[in-house]
Amino acid sequence: MTQQRSRRQDPFIDGSLALQIERERQSRREAGRSMRAPQRQRIPVSPSVDRELELERQRRTRRYAHERERRLEQERQRIAAEEAKRREEEQRMERHRKGRRRAAAILVVTLVLAGLSFLLLYRQAQVETLIIDQNNIRSSIKSVTKQLEELQVQLNMKGDIGQIQEYAREQLSMDYPTSENTRTIVLP
Repeated sequence: MTQQRSRRQDPFIDGSLALQIERERQSRREAGRSMRAPQRQRIPVSPSVDRELELERQRRTRRYAHERERRLEQERQRIAAEEAKRREEEQRMERHRKGRRRAAAILVVTLVLAGLSFLLLYRQAQVETLIIDQNNIRSSIKSVTKQLEELQVQLNMKGDIGQIQEYAREQLSMDYPTSENTRTIVLP
């Protein structure tokens, strides 16, 4: 099982070589020997075959190295793309945070300004109410002062003896007593 995995993972083994190895393994099983037997002998290869095998190995090595470089480059590109995507997401989140902070700041400033405006309007309304009350009180004071002056004039007029005599004569039909109206009474 491990030999099959390593054969599949090894890019140097192609189908024909794998087939040859499988046939040799099968024949050794039938003969009762293992592939890893210590008595394994190496078959001498002709120089042209050896050179072709060496060239094939070099081509496979280059192809494997090229494939490995291509995979590494793809992995680098993938990592760079993920990093760029992550940075872009961080920037987007930072912009979003800044936007939320800016919106919160604008909201706070708006609420503070609205509160100050309301406070100013409320204070102005109170001042206007006090001014109206003051004007009402001033007009009341003026009317009371006029009444007081009128009453003072009336009091002065009624305190005059000539006026009192005239009032008594005209309104109350009173006058000074004459000799006919007086009687004398003697007391014991």
